Amino acid sequence: MMKDPETFIDLTLVRCFNKLHLHPHLHWLQKIDDLTGALGHQSHQIAVWFHLMKFDLCHIMGEQTLMKDCFEAVRKCGSSNAADSERHLNKLSVFLKEANDSLGKHFKRWVGDDLLPAALLSEQPLAQVVGAAMLGRPFPDFPSADSVTNGLRVTGRIDFVFCCTQETHLLEAF
Repeated sequence: MMKDPETFIDLTLVRCFNKLHLHPHLHWLQKIDDLTGALGHQSHQIAVWFHLMKFDLCHIMGEQTLMKDCFEAVRKCGSSNAADSERHLNKLSVFLKEANDSLGKHFKRWVGDDLLPAALLSEQPLAQVVGAAMLGRPFPDFPSADSVTNGLRVTGRIDFVFCCTQETHLLEAF
């Protein structure tokens, strides 16, 4: 089956998406133990994480380095015909659109008016951003937080390192 270029390209697409998007987010969600002391999904983090997942999903194609294995598979295994390459890249676009739609469908209840206040129980910098968004106030600039790097002037971003993972994510996703 793997000798078929079409199958190989499709499986490479699925693997890249899983490795770059799905697995890191699920890994983070399963590794949190901040309120209960037990590993597992913490509902107060879901609203914030939805926005981070959406941001990552919207930017996964921004740099070809993120999906380099998929692009390489299309380049090396696809035919020399430009229409074939375009068809494979169109498949990737459709796949990402479906993933985006699925994200909205499955997380809709967590980002609604009823459960959004649960995000105020997130780690302090994230809770402050959610609170500011809910009140319509400007986002805080975190002058004394060790886990936050305010690069708004230089990069237009505020980077936050989650205490439980040491992974950096953007607060601008909100």
